[in-house]
Amino acid sequence: METTNPFDLNLAIQQWRENLAQSPTLRRENLDELEAHLRDSIASFQSRGLSEDEAFYIAAKRLGRVELLSPEFSKVNPAAVWRQRALWMCAGMLVLVAGTEWPRVFGRLVLYLGGLNVANGLLLGYLGVGAECIMAIVFGWLFHRAANGRLDFAQTVVSRR
Repeated sequence: METTNPFDLNLAIQQWRENLAQSPTLRRENLDELEAHLRDSIASFQSRGLSEDEAFYIAAKRLGRVELLSPEFSKVNPAAVWRQRALWMCAGMLVLVAGTEWPRVFGRLVLYLGGLNVANGLLLGYLGVGAECIMAIVFGWLFHRAANGRLDFAQTVVSRR
């Protein structure tokens, strides 16, 4: 015997809305308007005898996917697209600066602290270069993980902004 999970319309609409919200061109009022259209279509289909889940899937399909709606709303909200692009450009510059300067700062900190305790200049040089290399590797690893979408905490912070 097969068990079926009951369809939760509000949860389905929430997930649909969250999927659309990933697009930088859709503002809150755009999402509200699209959700109102979706709910009206669902009610119309249900009045014709369709179940909740059937009505939802047909109404969502008729409204269109994010890939189709996003370009249309970018015509209405061009500033939102440029704001999103500017945000990513600034974030990229910040990562570039941090990725090149922090290893150097860390290496100099190691040199300073090592200079307080170690008298051998050659050893200090190796410590400083080693510290810079370690930090460069750490930043490279973090950048690689972020580029592949595997830094969950960073994605959470960015998506909240």
